[in-house]
Amino acid sequence: MLKGRNEERGKIEEIKKGYIFYLCRHLEAALEQGLIDAQKSRSSDLRSEMAVGGTQGEVLSWLPVEALSKFYAFGRNLAGQPDYSDGVEELKASLNQLVRGLLAEIDMDAYSTRVSEVISRKYIIESDN
Repeated sequence: MLKGRNEERGKIEEIKKGYIFYLCRHLEAALEQGLIDAQKSRSSDLRSEMAVGGTQGEVLSWLPVEALSKFYAFGRNLAGQPDYSDGVEELKASLNQLVRGLLAEIDMDAYSTRVSEVISRKYIIESDN
């Protein structure tokens, strides 16, 4: 009986490892939409589902609109700060908090540092001063 439970946990961990790329891309898409909409002075309606392509095909990812809206708002806020070089660490901390909160809700908090770093590298640009 214990062996079965361990095997089940192992399968769940494998699924999580496979999904983390798609999850990260889904969060990035919401953040990117916020950046775009801020630049164009418009708003978009977010949807829970998103088809995310990867090396092994497309996955239909689903996240609650409430969670996605936080990443969207972060992107809008980021676009509104053209020179945020003094606040890079604060922005990274805010992003990390968003990621941690979401991943804790879906029992994937072990991946939060990795996801935060990936998104930070793409969207939070450090100055070369």
